[in-house]
Amino acid sequence: MQPSTAVSDAVLALITWGAACLAHMSGSRPAAAGFALVALAASVGVLRFSILPDLVPLHTSLSAAAGQVGIPLIGLGFCLIVFRIPPPPWALILTIALCALFFVFTHFIQWNLYGTIAGAIGALAIIAAGIALFPGGSAFFTAGGALLLVIAGLVVGTKGELAGMLRIDVFHYLMTIAIAMMAWGLRAAVRIAA
Repeated sequence: MQPSTAVSDAVLALITWGAACLAHMSGSRPAAAGFALVALAASVGVLRFSILPDLVPLHTSLSAAAGQVGIPLIGLGFCLIVFRIPPPPWALILTIALCALFFVFTHFIQWNLYGTIAGAIGALAIIAAGIALFPGGSAFFTAGGALLLVIAGLVVGTKGELAGMLRIDVFHYLMTIAIAMMAWGLRAAVRIAA
């Protein structure tokens, strides 16, 4: 039982479910699905770190899917809105391809770098969308949120302690801020694109 991590996961889950609803109401289905996948992983994390420690395998798999499928879907959602691309039929194909690649690299090919690359592509897509929104205020929220996401994943990580706090808790709180910033940026981007 890790109460501090259950709390940090709960905060992340709450904000990310809100971001999924906001993305859905904004008409960005890929971003809504990506945020929902992150929120689902965080929600299961709350249970894992509080009352159901047996959920470790499920939580681990969902967390990996959130980074390797969810973040790229959020990036796709941003690109479709910011670059005013009509919802193409290939968005579903790309989603299926991301899921298939996740499955292959999780179960058949042990290539640890795939998760980093998939998450980085999603973050870069969000950063590119933020740059395209410059000089508007949504550019700061969009690109800043994506950069904070990268910092949380690559610099902070989830193992050990940092400044007296568990790194996983710092990671969750940074993710929470990043998701909130990206959701705000997406909302503003939809208004600009309209």
